[in-house]
Amino acid sequence: METKEFIIDSAKSRIDWIGKKVTGAHNGTIDIKEGSFLINEGKPMGGKVIIAMSSINILDVTDPATNTQFAGHLASDDFFL
Repeated sequence: METKEFIIDSAKSRIDWIGKKVTGAHNGTIDIKEGSFLINEGKPMGGKVIIAMSSINILDVTDPATNTQFAGHLASDDFFL
């Protein structure tokens, strides 16, 4: 059976995330810039997904100033390089 490539439709796709810590958790979304998966005989064989980290959205922090501060913290070297 041949390997098929499935392209992610980035306009209709996103990642829902949850970050947990000792004192609680936060949640939000991140957009997918582009990606694809290779499937052979119904099994995933590989793939690549590029995440648009600048699109991180924090859903549970509703105060605008706190949300902006937290988003800046998530964008720092403390989390992602």
